[in-house]
Amino acid sequence: MPRKLAAITLLTLDGVMQNLKEQEGPLLQIHGSGQLIRSLLKHHLVDELRLWTFPVVVGAGRRLFDRETMPEHFKLTKTEACANGVIMGIYQTDN
Repeated sequence: MPRKLAAITLLTLDGVMQNLKEQEGPLLQIHGSGQLIRSLLKHHLVDELRLWTFPVVVGAGRRLFDRETMPEHFKLTKTEACANGVIMGIYQTDN
């Protein structure tokens, strides 16, 4: 059965994420939602980060991490470089 994450409040986020993580199925992925990933990081609900670094300059932009969501409990476990210069860093929790 496919897993789906609907709009929910942070009060129920922990229980929903734990329930989803216990189910079989593909990896849960978040693409392009900095606010959601910051909320998940703040509540320690992320097990792995896959950050893609693109060799372009696009301006000031928005920060993915702030003081409350710095992924200090993650460690770099693998890197991959693509022919076009894109680098993917895979970080996993150290607990």
